[in-house]
Amino acid sequence: MDELRTTVEALVSVVGSISVRYLQLALTHLGTSRLWGCVGVALCLLYPLVPGHVLVYFVSGLLTVTLLCQITALLNLTCDCTAPRVDGRNKAFIEHLLLRCPSLTTQYRPPLLWGRNGHLQVYALGIIGRLSVQRPNWRRCYINDSDGSTVSYELAEPKDTALRDELGDVTLVLAPGFNNYSDTNYIRYFTRSAQQSGYRCVVLNHVGMTPGVRVTGSRIFTIGYTGDLALLVDHLTASYPSTRILLVGYSMGANIVVKYLGEQRIRPRAVVGAISVCQGYSILDYSGLIPAMRGLHKFYFLYIAIWYKRYILAHRHVLLTDKVKKRFDLDEQKITRAKNIMELDEQYSRRIYGYPNLHDFYKDSSCLFHLEKVEVPLVMINSKDDPMVPYSRVQAVRQIANRHDKATLIELEHGGHLGFYENGLVIPSRTPWIDRALLEIASVMVK
Repeated sequence: MDELRTTVEALVSVVGSISVRYLQLALTHLGTSRLWGCVGVALCLLYPLVPGHVLVYFVSGLLTVTLLCQITALLNLTCDCTAPRVDGRNKAFIEHLLLRCPSLTTQYRPPLLWGRNGHLQVYALGIIGRLSVQRPNWRRCYINDSDGSTVSYELAEPKDTALRDELGDVTLVLAPGFNNYSDTNYIRYFTRSAQQSGYRCVVLNHVGMTPGVRVTGSRIFTIGYTGDLALLVDHLTASYPSTRILLVGYSMGANIVVKYLGEQRIRPRAVVGAISVCQGYSILDYSGLIPAMRGLHKFYFLYIAIWYKRYILAHRHVLLTDKVKKRFDLDEQKITRAKNIMELDEQYSRRIYGYPNLHDFYKDSSCLFHLEKVEVPLVMINSKDDPMVPYSRVQAVRQIANRHDKATLIELEHGGHLGFYENGLVIPSRTPWIDRALLEIASVMVK
Protein backbone atom coordinates (compact mmCIF):
# COMPACT_ATOMS: atom_id res chain seq x y z
CA MET A 1 0.00 0.00 0.00
CA ASP A 2 2.85 2.38 0.79
CA GLU A 3 4.44 1.67 -2.61
CA LEU A 4 1.12 2.36 -4.37
CA ARG A 5 0.69 5.61 -2.48
CA THR A 6 4.25 6.69 -3.30
CA THR A 7 3.78 5.93 -6.99
CA VAL A 8 0.43 7.69 -7.23
CA GLU A 9 1.75 10.63 -5.24
CA ALA A 10 4.70 11.01 -7.60
CA LEU A 11 2.50 10.86 -10.71
CA VAL A 12 -0.01 13.33 -9.31
CA SER A 13 2.76 15.67 -8.26
CA VAL A 14 4.47 15.66 -11.66
CA VAL A 15 1.34 15.86 -13.82
CA GLY A 16 -0.35 18.29 -11.46
CA SER A 17 2.68 20.58 -11.30
CA ILE A 18 2.99 20.77 -15.08
CA SER A 19 -0.76 21.28 -15.63
CA VAL A 20 -1.17 23.87 -12.90
CA ARG A 21 1.98 25.69 -13.99
CA TYR A 22 0.83 26.10 -17.59
CA LEU A 23 -2.67 27.09 -16.52
CA GLN A 24 -1.26 29.62 -14.08
CA LEU A 25 0.96 31.11 -16.80
CA ALA A 26 -1.99 31.40 -19.15
CA LEU A 27 -4.21 32.96 -16.52
CA THR A 28 -1.46 35.31 -15.35
CA HIS A 29 -0.75 36.70 -18.81
CA LEU A 30 -4.29 36.65 -20.20
CA GLY A 31 -6.77 36.46 -17.34
CA THR A 32 -9.69 34.03 -17.27
CA SER A 33 -11.99 35.99 -19.62
CA ARG A 34 -9.22 36.68 -22.16
CA LEU A 35 -8.06 33.07 -22.07
CA TRP A 36 -11.49 31.74 -22.96
CA GLY A 37 -11.91 34.61 -25.46
CA CYS A 38 -8.78 33.42 -27.26
CA VAL A 39 -10.15 29.87 -27.24
CA GLY A 40 -13.42 31.16 -28.79
CA VAL A 41 -11.60 33.06 -31.55
CA ALA A 42 -9.47 30.00 -32.32
CA LEU A 43 -12.58 27.84 -32.60
CA CYS A 44 -14.21 30.31 -35.01
CA LEU A 45 -11.12 30.29 -37.22
CA LEU A 46 -10.79 26.52 -37.15
CA TYR A 47 -14.49 25.77 -37.67
CA PRO A 48 -14.39 25.88 -41.53
CA LEU A 49 -11.17 23.88 -41.64
CA VAL A 50 -11.67 21.17 -39.04
CA PRO A 51 -14.45 18.56 -38.82
CA GLY A 52 -17.06 19.30 -36.16
CA HIS A 53 -16.41 16.20 -34.09
CA VAL A 54 -12.73 17.13 -33.81
CA LEU A 55 -13.66 20.54 -32.39
CA VAL A 56 -15.99 18.85 -29.90
CA TYR A 57 -13.16 16.60 -28.77
CA PHE A 58 -10.84 19.60 -28.53
CA VAL A 59 -13.26 21.68 -26.41
CA SER A 60 -14.10 18.68 -24.20
CA GLY A 61 -10.43 17.97 -23.67
CA LEU A 62 -9.68 21.60 -22.86
CA LEU A 63 -12.54 21.76 -20.34
CA THR A 64 -11.40 18.49 -18.77
CA VAL A 65 -7.81 19.70 -18.43
CA THR A 66 -8.97 23.01 -16.95
CA LEU A 67 -11.22 21.22 -14.46
CA LEU A 68 -8.43 18.84 -13.44
CA CYS A 69 -6.05 21.75 -12.98
CA GLN A 70 -8.56 23.56 -10.80
CA ILE A 71 -9.17 20.43 -8.70
CA THR A 72 -5.42 19.89 -8.37
CA ALA A 73 -4.96 23.46 -7.17
CA LEU A 74 -7.97 23.28 -4.81
CA LEU A 75 -6.72 20.08 -3.17
CA ASN A 76 -3.10 21.29 -3.11
CA LEU A 77 -2.01 18.00 -4.66
CA THR A 78 1.30 19.42 -5.81
CA CYS A 79 2.40 20.52 -2.33
CA ASP A 80 5.33 18.59 -0.90
CA CYS A 81 5.14 16.62 2.33
CA THR A 82 7.58 17.99 4.90
CA ALA A 83 8.53 17.39 8.49
CA PRO A 84 7.12 19.86 11.04
CA ARG A 85 9.02 23.08 11.58
CA VAL A 86 10.13 23.64 15.18
CA ASP A 87 11.06 27.11 16.45
CA GLY A 88 12.06 28.41 19.86
CA ARG A 89 14.83 30.04 21.82
CA ASN A 90 15.55 27.05 24.08
CA LYS A 91 17.66 24.99 21.67
CA ALA A 92 18.48 22.34 24.28
CA PHE A 93 14.78 21.64 24.83
CA ILE A 94 14.13 21.53 21.07
CA GLU A 95 17.03 19.13 20.57
CA HIS A 96 15.59 16.89 23.28
CA LEU A 97 12.16 17.05 21.63
CA LEU A 98 13.53 16.10 18.24
CA LEU A 99 15.51 13.25 19.75
CA ARG A 100 12.51 11.76 21.60
CA CYS A 101 9.65 12.57 19.19
CA PRO A 102 9.75 10.74 15.82
CA SER A 103 6.61 12.57 14.71
CA LEU A 104 8.62 15.82 14.63
CA THR A 105 11.47 14.52 12.50
CA THR A 106 9.57 12.56 9.85
CA GLN A 107 7.33 13.83 7.07
CA TYR A 108 3.74 14.50 7.93
CA ARG A 109 1.85 12.78 5.08
CA PRO A 110 -1.85 13.69 4.99
CA PRO A 111 -4.31 11.55 2.99
CA LEU A 112 -3.21 12.02 -0.60
CA LEU A 113 -6.46 12.94 -2.33
CA TRP A 114 -7.92 15.39 0.21
CA GLY A 115 -5.68 15.82 3.24
CA ARG A 116 -3.74 18.83 1.93
CA ASN A 117 -6.82 21.03 1.96
CA GLY A 118 -7.39 22.55 5.39
CA HIS A 119 -11.15 22.92 4.90
CA LEU A 120 -11.52 19.22 4.09
CA GLN A 121 -9.56 18.29 7.21
CA VAL A 122 -12.06 20.35 9.23
CA TYR A 123 -15.05 18.70 7.54
CA ALA A 124 -13.57 15.24 8.07
CA LEU A 125 -13.16 15.94 11.79
CA GLY A 126 -16.76 17.15 12.01
CA ILE A 127 -18.29 14.32 9.97
CA ILE A 128 -16.27 11.20 10.74
CA GLY A 129 -14.19 12.29 13.75
CA ARG A 130 -11.67 9.61 14.65
CA LEU A 131 -12.10 6.31 12.86
CA SER A 132 -12.03 4.00 15.86
CA VAL A 133 -13.30 5.29 19.17
CA GLN A 134 -14.28 3.41 22.29
CA ARG A 135 -15.56 5.21 25.35
CA PRO A 136 -12.85 5.53 28.01
CA ASN A 137 -13.41 4.19 31.49
CA TRP A 138 -14.18 7.44 33.26
CA ARG A 139 -16.59 8.99 35.70
CA ARG A 140 -18.14 12.44 35.86
CA CYS A 141 -17.28 14.65 38.82
CA TYR A 142 -18.53 18.08 39.91
CA ILE A 143 -17.08 21.14 41.64
CA ASN A 144 -19.20 23.97 43.05
CA ASP A 145 -17.83 27.44 42.33
CA SER A 146 -18.22 30.35 44.73
CA ASP A 147 -20.46 32.21 42.22
CA GLY A 148 -23.01 29.37 42.25
CA SER A 149 -21.82 27.76 39.00
CA THR A 150 -21.25 24.03 38.70
CA VAL A 151 -18.07 22.89 36.92
CA SER A 152 -18.05 19.30 35.68
CA TYR A 153 -15.15 17.16 34.54
CA GLU A 154 -14.46 13.56 33.51
CA LEU A 155 -11.87 11.55 35.42
CA ALA A 156 -10.12 8.62 33.70
CA GLU A 157 -7.51 6.72 35.69
CA PRO A 158 -4.53 5.12 33.87
CA LYS A 159 -5.06 1.57 32.60
CA ASP A 160 -1.45 0.40 32.21
CA THR A 161 -0.01 0.19 35.72
CA ALA A 162 3.49 -0.66 34.47
CA LEU A 163 3.65 2.51 32.36
CA ARG A 164 2.11 4.49 35.21
CA ASP A 165 4.85 3.33 37.55
CA GLU A 166 7.45 4.29 34.96
CA LEU A 167 5.98 7.77 34.43
CA GLY A 168 5.05 8.44 38.02
CA ASP A 169 1.80 10.18 38.94
CA VAL A 170 1.01 12.39 35.93
CA THR A 171 -2.35 13.99 35.17
CA LEU A 172 -3.22 15.34 31.74
CA VAL A 173 -5.87 18.06 31.97
CA LEU A 174 -7.65 18.46 28.63
CA ALA A 175 -9.49 21.66 27.69
CA PRO A 176 -11.63 21.01 24.56
CA GLY A 177 -12.43 23.48 21.83
CA PHE A 178 -15.67 25.35 21.14
CA ASN A 179 -18.78 23.16 20.97
CA ASN A 180 -16.70 20.23 22.24
CA TYR A 181 -16.80 18.44 25.57
CA SER A 182 -15.69 15.13 27.09
CA ASP A 183 -17.83 12.97 24.79
CA THR A 184 -16.59 14.64 21.61
CA ASN A 185 -14.97 12.11 19.30
CA TYR A 186 -11.38 13.41 19.25
CA ILE A 187 -11.36 13.98 23.02
CA ARG A 188 -12.53 10.42 23.72
CA TYR A 189 -9.94 8.97 21.35
CA PHE A 190 -6.99 10.82 22.87
CA THR A 191 -8.19 10.17 26.42
CA ARG A 192 -8.30 6.43 25.77
CA SER A 193 -4.83 6.50 24.16
CA ALA A 194 -3.42 8.47 27.09
CA GLN A 195 -5.02 6.08 29.58
CA GLN A 196 -3.32 3.16 27.88
CA SER A 197 -0.01 5.06 28.04
CA GLY A 198 -0.11 5.37 31.82
CA TYR A 199 -1.64 8.86 32.25
CA ARG A 200 -4.53 9.96 34.40
CA CYS A 201 -6.79 12.10 32.20
CA VAL A 202 -9.14 14.84 33.31
CA VAL A 203 -11.41 16.56 30.78
CA LEU A 204 -12.78 20.00 31.63
CA ASN A 205 -16.38 20.45 30.49
CA HIS A 206 -17.02 24.10 29.69
CA VAL A 207 -19.97 25.47 31.68
CA GLY A 208 -23.18 25.44 29.65
CA MET A 209 -21.83 23.29 26.83
CA THR A 210 -22.22 19.78 28.24
CA PRO A 211 -25.48 17.85 27.74
CA GLY A 212 -26.93 16.60 31.00
CA VAL A 213 -25.13 19.15 33.19
CA ARG A 214 -27.38 21.93 34.49
CA VAL A 215 -26.31 25.56 34.55
CA THR A 216 -26.69 26.70 38.15
CA GLY A 217 -25.04 30.14 38.06
CA SER A 218 -25.61 33.32 36.08
CA ARG A 219 -22.90 32.63 33.47
CA ILE A 220 -21.72 30.16 30.86
CA PHE A 221 -18.31 29.69 29.27
CA THR A 222 -16.52 32.26 27.18
CA ILE A 223 -13.36 32.07 25.11
CA GLY A 224 -11.10 33.73 27.67
CA TYR A 225 -12.51 32.88 31.09
CA THR A 226 -9.91 30.93 33.07
CA GLY A 227 -11.69 30.64 36.41
CA ASP A 228 -13.09 27.16 35.72
CA LEU A 229 -9.67 25.80 34.73
CA ALA A 230 -8.06 27.37 37.81
CA LEU A 231 -10.76 25.84 40.02
CA LEU A 232 -10.18 22.41 38.46
CA VAL A 233 -6.38 22.56 38.81
CA ASP A 234 -6.62 23.60 42.47
CA HIS A 235 -9.11 20.78 43.08
CA LEU A 236 -6.81 18.19 41.45
CA THR A 237 -3.73 19.27 43.40
CA ALA A 238 -5.73 18.94 46.62
CA SER A 239 -7.07 15.52 45.57
CA TYR A 240 -3.72 14.20 44.28
CA PRO A 241 -0.95 15.98 46.23
CA SER A 242 1.88 14.08 44.51
CA THR A 243 0.67 14.42 40.91
CA ARG A 244 2.33 16.43 38.16
CA ILE A 245 -0.11 18.22 35.88
CA LEU A 246 0.34 18.82 32.14
CA LEU A 247 -2.31 21.02 30.52
CA VAL A 248 -3.44 20.22 26.96
CA GLY A 249 -5.70 22.73 25.21
CA TYR A 250 -7.47 22.49 21.87
CA SER A 251 -8.50 25.61 19.95
CA MET A 252 -10.59 27.72 22.37
CA GLY A 253 -9.42 25.50 25.23
CA ALA A 254 -5.80 26.21 24.26
CA ASN A 255 -6.41 29.95 24.52
CA ILE A 256 -7.81 29.41 28.03
CA VAL A 257 -4.83 27.23 29.02
CA VAL A 258 -2.16 29.68 27.85
CA LYS A 259 -3.98 32.69 29.30
CA TYR A 260 -4.27 30.87 32.63
CA LEU A 261 -0.51 30.22 32.66
CA GLY A 262 0.33 33.85 31.83
CA GLU A 263 -2.04 35.56 34.24
CA GLN A 264 -0.81 37.16 37.44
CA ARG A 265 -2.19 34.54 39.79
CA ILE A 266 -0.82 31.95 42.19
CA ARG A 267 -0.61 28.61 40.39
CA PRO A 268 0.19 25.23 41.93
CA ARG A 269 3.76 24.03 41.41
CA ALA A 270 2.30 20.76 40.22
CA VAL A 271 1.67 22.34 36.80
CA VAL A 272 4.82 21.35 34.87
CA GLY A 273 3.88 22.59 31.38
CA ALA A 274 1.27 22.88 28.65
CA ILE A 275 0.58 21.97 25.04
CA SER A 276 -1.55 24.23 22.86
CA VAL A 277 -3.19 22.87 19.68
CA CYS A 278 -4.61 25.01 16.86
CA GLN A 279 -5.49 28.17 18.71
CA GLY A 280 -5.77 31.68 17.27
CA TYR A 281 -3.97 33.55 20.11
CA SER A 282 -5.73 36.92 19.66
CA ILE A 283 -9.52 37.36 19.62
CA LEU A 284 -8.84 41.06 19.17
CA ASP A 285 -7.51 40.30 15.67
CA TYR A 286 -10.71 38.49 14.72
CA SER A 287 -12.88 41.46 15.70
CA GLY A 288 -11.34 43.34 12.78
CA LEU A 289 -11.40 40.39 10.38
CA ILE A 290 -14.90 38.98 10.92
CA PRO A 291 -16.88 41.83 9.24
CA ALA A 292 -14.80 41.47 6.06
CA MET A 293 -14.86 37.66 5.92
CA ARG A 294 -16.41 35.94 2.93
CA GLY A 295 -17.25 32.38 1.89
CA LEU A 296 -16.23 29.48 4.09
CA HIS A 297 -14.34 31.63 6.59
CA LYS A 298 -17.50 33.61 7.28
CA PHE A 299 -19.43 30.33 7.63
CA TYR A 300 -17.16 29.09 10.44
CA PHE A 301 -17.79 32.16 12.57
CA LEU A 302 -21.50 32.11 11.75
CA TYR A 303 -21.50 28.52 13.06
CA ILE A 304 -19.86 29.71 16.30
CA ALA A 305 -22.46 32.48 16.72
CA ILE A 306 -25.39 30.12 16.10
CA TRP A 307 -24.23 27.58 18.66
CA TYR A 308 -23.24 30.16 21.28
CA LYS A 309 -26.71 31.71 21.01
CA ARG A 310 -28.24 28.23 21.36
CA TYR A 311 -26.32 27.65 24.57
CA ILE A 312 -27.50 30.96 26.02
CA LEU A 313 -31.14 30.43 25.06
CA ALA A 314 -31.11 26.77 26.13
CA HIS A 315 -30.39 27.97 29.68
CA ARG A 316 -32.43 31.18 29.51
CA HIS A 317 -34.42 30.13 32.60
CA VAL A 318 -31.20 30.67 34.59
CA LEU A 319 -29.14 33.06 32.47
CA LEU A 320 -31.88 35.49 31.44
CA THR A 321 -34.06 35.83 34.51
CA ASP A 322 -35.34 39.32 35.34
CA LYS A 323 -32.85 39.54 38.19
CA VAL A 324 -29.88 38.63 35.97
CA LYS A 325 -31.00 40.92 33.13
CA LYS A 326 -31.33 43.85 35.52
CA ARG A 327 -27.99 43.15 37.22
CA PHE A 328 -25.99 42.94 33.96
CA ASP A 329 -28.13 45.25 31.79
CA LEU A 330 -29.08 42.48 29.36
CA ASP A 331 -31.66 42.82 26.59
CA GLU A 332 -33.04 39.40 25.68
CA GLN A 333 -34.46 40.60 22.36
CA LYS A 334 -31.08 41.99 21.26
CA ILE A 335 -29.40 38.73 22.25
CA THR A 336 -31.95 36.74 20.26
CA ARG A 337 -31.55 38.99 17.20
CA ALA A 338 -27.73 39.04 17.24
CA LYS A 339 -26.43 38.15 13.76
CA ASN A 340 -22.79 37.35 14.54
CA ILE A 341 -20.49 36.49 17.41
CA MET A 342 -19.43 40.10 17.91
CA GLU A 343 -23.03 41.22 18.46
CA LEU A 344 -23.55 38.34 20.90
CA ASP A 345 -20.42 39.23 22.83
CA GLU A 346 -21.51 42.87 22.94
CA GLN A 347 -25.00 42.05 24.17
CA TYR A 348 -24.10 39.19 26.51
CA SER A 349 -20.51 38.04 27.16
CA ARG A 350 -18.72 41.28 27.90
CA ARG A 351 -21.59 42.41 30.18
CA ILE A 352 -21.73 39.16 32.18
CA TYR A 353 -17.97 39.29 32.75
CA GLY A 354 -17.93 42.99 33.65
CA TYR A 355 -16.13 44.67 30.73
CA PRO A 356 -17.04 48.24 29.71
CA ASN A 357 -16.62 47.61 25.98
CA LEU A 358 -15.94 44.89 23.43
CA HIS A 359 -12.34 45.96 22.78
CA ASP A 360 -11.35 45.48 26.43
CA PHE A 361 -13.20 42.17 26.60
CA TYR A 362 -11.44 40.77 23.51
CA LYS A 363 -8.02 42.04 24.53
CA ASP A 364 -8.23 40.57 28.02
CA SER A 365 -9.61 37.30 26.61
CA SER A 366 -6.65 36.87 24.22
CA CYS A 367 -3.76 34.76 25.46
CA LEU A 368 -1.38 36.62 23.12
CA PHE A 369 -1.07 39.42 25.67
CA HIS A 370 -0.15 36.92 28.41
CA LEU A 371 2.07 34.62 26.36
CA GLU A 372 5.42 36.14 27.30
CA LYS A 373 4.59 35.84 31.02
CA VAL A 374 4.28 32.04 30.90
CA GLU A 375 6.89 30.52 33.23
CA VAL A 376 6.56 26.79 32.47
CA PRO A 377 7.46 24.95 29.24
CA LEU A 378 4.83 25.62 26.58
CA VAL A 379 4.62 23.81 23.23
CA MET A 380 2.29 25.34 20.63
CA ILE A 381 1.15 23.40 17.56
CA ASN A 382 -0.40 25.07 14.50
CA SER A 383 -0.94 24.19 10.86
CA LYS A 384 -0.30 26.58 8.02
CA ASP A 385 -3.60 25.75 6.28
CA ASP A 386 -5.84 26.15 9.34
CA PRO A 387 -8.90 28.00 7.99
CA MET A 388 -9.77 29.25 11.49
CA VAL A 389 -6.40 30.80 12.32
CA PRO A 390 -4.80 33.57 10.20
CA TYR A 391 -1.29 32.48 9.28
CA SER A 392 -0.01 35.99 9.97
CA ARG A 393 -0.79 35.44 13.65
CA VAL A 394 1.19 32.16 13.70
CA GLN A 395 4.15 34.02 12.18
CA ALA A 396 3.92 36.63 14.94
CA VAL A 397 3.84 33.91 17.61
CA ARG A 398 6.93 32.34 16.04
CA GLN A 399 8.79 35.59 16.76
CA ILE A 400 7.69 35.42 20.39
CA ALA A 401 8.84 31.79 20.63
CA ASN A 402 12.26 32.75 19.27
CA ARG A 403 12.81 35.19 22.14
CA HIS A 404 11.01 33.30 24.94
CA ASP A 405 12.92 30.58 26.83
CA LYS A 406 9.78 28.63 27.70
CA ALA A 407 7.86 28.75 24.39
CA THR A 408 8.26 26.37 21.43
CA LEU A 409 6.23 26.55 18.21
CA ILE A 410 5.64 23.48 16.03
CA GLU A 411 4.27 24.36 12.61
CA LEU A 412 2.94 21.98 9.96
CA GLU A 413 2.18 22.67 6.31
CA HIS A 414 -1.12 20.81 6.54
CA GLY A 415 -3.55 19.51 9.11
CA GLY A 416 -6.40 22.01 9.06
CA HIS A 417 -8.09 22.83 12.36
CA LEU A 418 -7.62 19.90 14.78
CA GLY A 419 -7.68 17.36 11.91
CA PHE A 420 -4.13 16.13 11.27
CA TYR A 421 -5.29 12.96 9.53
CA GLU A 422 -2.42 11.11 7.92
CA ASN A 423 -1.52 8.37 5.42
CA GLY A 424 -3.75 6.60 2.92
CA LEU A 425 -5.12 7.67 -0.44
CA VAL A 426 -8.64 8.38 0.81
CA ILE A 427 -9.10 6.54 4.12
CA PRO A 428 -6.54 7.75 6.70
CA SER A 429 -4.83 5.85 9.48
CA ARG A 430 -6.82 5.24 12.65
CA THR A 431 -4.44 7.26 14.77
CA PRO A 432 -3.98 10.86 13.58
CA TRP A 433 -0.62 12.58 13.66
CA ILE A 434 -1.67 14.94 16.46
CA ASP A 435 -2.42 12.13 18.92
CA ARG A 436 0.95 10.45 18.33
CA ALA A 437 2.70 13.81 18.64
CA LEU A 438 0.91 14.79 21.86
CA LEU A 439 1.88 11.56 23.63
CA GLU A 440 5.50 11.86 22.47
CA ILE A 441 5.75 15.52 23.53
CA ALA A 442 4.03 14.82 26.85
CA SER A 443 6.56 12.09 27.65
CA VAL A 444 9.36 14.64 27.21
CA MET A 445 7.70 17.41 29.22
CA VAL A 446 6.91 15.31 32.29
CA LYS A 447 10.42 13.85 32.66
